[in-house]
Amino acid sequence: MPRARSCYYPRAARACHAGVNIHRHKSPGAGECHAHGYGARCKYRNRKIPTSHFGPEHTFADAANTLDLARLCLNLEPVSVRRAPVVHFAGQPVTIPPGAFLQASVEAQAALTALVLEALGDGKGKLLDLFAGCGSFSFPAAQNFHVHAVEGDAAMATALTTAANRTGASKVTVAQRDLFQRPFMVNELASYAAVIFNPPQAGAFEQATQLAASKVKRVIGVSCDPDSFARDARILTDGGYVLQWVAPVDQFRWSARIELVGLFIREKVR
Repeated sequence: MPRARSCYYPRAARACHAGVNIHRHKSPGAGECHAHGYGARCKYRNRKIPTSHFGPEHTFADAANTLDLARLCLNLEPVSVRRAPVVHFAGQPVTIPPGAFLQASVEAQAALTALVLEALGDGKGKLLDLFAGCGSFSFPAAQNFHVHAVEGDAAMATALTTAANRTGASKVTVAQRDLFQRPFMVNELASYAAVIFNPPQAGAFEQATQLAASKVKRVIGVSCDPDSFARDARILTDGGYVLQWVAPVDQFRWSARIELVGLFIREKVR
């Protein structure tokens, strides 16, 4: 039986009226709002939204000015850009594109990053970060590993590439690749000491199947869906991996949804 870790309870995104959800980011310039129809969801920096400013006579552009948002998007199209929204992963600034995936709060990201780094241990060598997003795990892991980050979304892959190239001697390389259509195959996985996979809610059936047949010694799974995580975990354990521990991260207030991090070890290489 895998060891169940203590549940983390980082402060979750707070909600207010007018369909606005606040995601607090400490990174300078990270305030952003994505609006869909009459509602909006905001990644907003370090302040409560003054809901009294929202009325039928106010436009989204008014809201952007009032709230000092870096960028405001309507259906993922920018309608107001005051400055580039930037987040930091292990001190590395990343300019996020409209609609980019981020965790619900700074605290949640920190908890997940700590768990992933713990799972990686003191290992060295090459690390493969699958479904890498904008580099939330790639840059922290690059402190010890040479990281190859793979992301299917073109805009996020471009943002990650730009950030990785900014330092000149970055230990992060990037590729855009649809991992549902083209998972990393067994022969491609052979040179990696460890693999992180952080798929969307549907999980990573095809990629888990290839990992299960590989000789990678350490696999870290991150998931927002316990059902798809359980399915992918069964594929890995049926392939010879041992699930060492699972840690839940409860970051969504008033919701049954939860994040998971799990460490899989291949104790005997076939």
